Amino acid sequence: MKKQVTYQNAIPRLFAACLDLILLLLLLVLLGPLGKALQSASFSYIFADFISQNPLSGENLILPNSYLRAEEFIEYVKSHGKAKLFYFGLCELAFQTSVMALFFLGFWISKATTPGKAVLGMKIADAKTLGKPSVGQCVKRFFAYPTSILGIILVPFTQKKQAFHDKIAGTVVINL
Repeated sequence: MKKQVTYQNAIPRLFAACLDLILLLLLLVLLGPLGKALQSASFSYIFADFISQNPLSGENLILPNSYLRAEEFIEYVKSHGKAKLFYFGLCELAFQTSVMALFFLGFWISKATTPGKAVLGMKIADAKTLGKPSVGQCVKRFFAYPTSILGIILVPFTQKKQAFHDKIAGTVVINL
């Protein structure tokens, strides 16, 4: 006797996504010191660049005049440091995206589910075979995930209740 497959509706999937995002946020908070180290490194790099272009002289080392250096530094950041700050902002974005990729891809590839989906009794499957999705499908699903904000609207209107990122990756969400 063949087991009946039940495709998951949008509301339970959204609830599972909320649980996953809470866990991901906790993970990012735990890794916060690493993110702060990236920010500190970016500030240190910009400050070192400022000092190399504006060396300290004897008169600049006197504490009452140190506020002049702060004003110079602020002007330097405004004129030269914006591109560097943008670059380091991109580095932080890459760090956070990497954490998200490790979270989602790690669970999808190893368990074909995420903690939120597992709690609600759901898993991700290949749309054709209903077996475990391939690594390629998981990667496609991850890069298509940003479309899920609007793509979830498709779920009630497709036969297999697929969101847009499911259609792109060739996956479905089913009950365990």
